[in-house]
Amino acid sequence: MCTRRHRHSVCCLLPPHILHAVSRNGTPQQSKDALRTLEIDAKSRAKRAAQAQAAKPPAPAAKVALRRTIYDGGKSETLPGRRVRDEGAASSKDIAVNQAYDGLGATFKFYLEVYGRNSIDGHGMAIDATVHHGDPYNNAQWTGTEMIFGDGDGTTFRCFTTVLDVIAHELSHGVTRHEANLAYHGQPGALCACAVRLARALVSISRVRSASFFCCGVPFFDTA
Repeated sequence: MCTRRHRHSVCCLLPPHILHAVSRNGTPQQSKDALRTLEIDAKSRAKRAAQAQAAKPPAPAAKVALRRTIYDGGKSETLPGRRVRDEGAASSKDIAVNQAYDGLGATFKFYLEVYGRNSIDGHGMAIDATVHHGDPYNNAQWTGTEMIFGDGDGTTFRCFTTVLDVIAHELSHGVTRHEANLAYHGQPGALCACAVRLARALVSISRVRSASFFCCGVPFFDTA
């Protein structure tokens, strides 16, 4: 039986205990960046909790249609940022924009084709994402209404749009929230974490049919 109680509702890739460890054991700059990331995550966590309490059942969409919008945060923490790519628009010169756009699409396609689920909420929810969030922001997360991606610090972490696993993992937090709204502690939290990890693995398999999904996000860790 899982009895450990998590103090945070963790819908971000890097959980607080890892960032706290970096803040204690890293260089002064790494410590500063980790603490700033924790502050950003805490704000998003509070926003997500308020949204969950005020949430109303979504109205069914008229038809199944993927609706992606990508924003450029410009390294600020103001959401959503500058609109840079809409659904069906041509590729951007910004690699992070295209990676986020493609990752959102791959995850939407997986849930639709495999489970018959129309977007994150099952009712055709538009999927928004902001890239280049924070300066730096060493994480990626589902805020409750959109995805946000940090660029990493360039030393310990790379851009968080780099890996499909990361995008699928975080969007799947949105799916579990809308479907079951499980408390993220104890056995419900363990079930939620398991479902999210399995989902992102399946998205990766469906897209690239690769065994690399077992190590979520490995390519964005800078080991050079």
